Amino acid sequence: MINKIKTCMNVFKKDGMIGVLKIVKYKATPYFIFNLMISLLTKISTPKFLLEISSIPVSMFYKKKTELLKNIVILNFKEKINVLEIGSWFGEGSTKVFLNNLLPGSNLYIVDSWKKWLIKSDIKNSKINELVNNLYLTAFHNLINVVLSSENSGRGINTSIIRGDSELVLNNFKGWIF
Repeated sequence: MINKIKTCMNVFKKDGMIGVLKIVKYKATPYFIFNLMISLLTKISTPKFLLEISSIPVSMFYKKKTELLKNIVILNFKEKINVLEIGSWFGEGSTKVFLNNLLPGSNLYIVDSWKKWLIKSDIKNSKINELVNNLYLTAFHNLINVVLSSENSGRGINTSIIRGDSELVLNNFKGWIF
């Protein structure tokens, strides 16, 4: 047993936790358990309640604006449509409105850069701006969960997530109507 611990410690020093997990996979853990562990680890995200109690905005939408967009979608789009959303951040605002209210068969194209976007003068004297600027991966991960939840609900909205600069991406959409 001591030799196994020493082996793991040496592997950890050389290859980190991934190296140790490889040993565990091949030496001690049945294949299906290791795959289950990997699957569970990839689904870990920032708990929503932490974001909700923080001052970090996960949506630029407030209740009145959400209801307004919902009514616009429901009252004006009686057939499946193509929607191009530029800027989604966490996917908690307009993205959710579209996913919950577009007709089945509609296409939602989400474009965002999900990268640091504030300039130094914006974050120089504001810790909250600095925090927000570093949440792009958390925001992207949350959006993925929002989209997967919609897909699992069976609403039938076709969703494409495009990470990139909107100006560059839009050049590829010329000729399409949204």
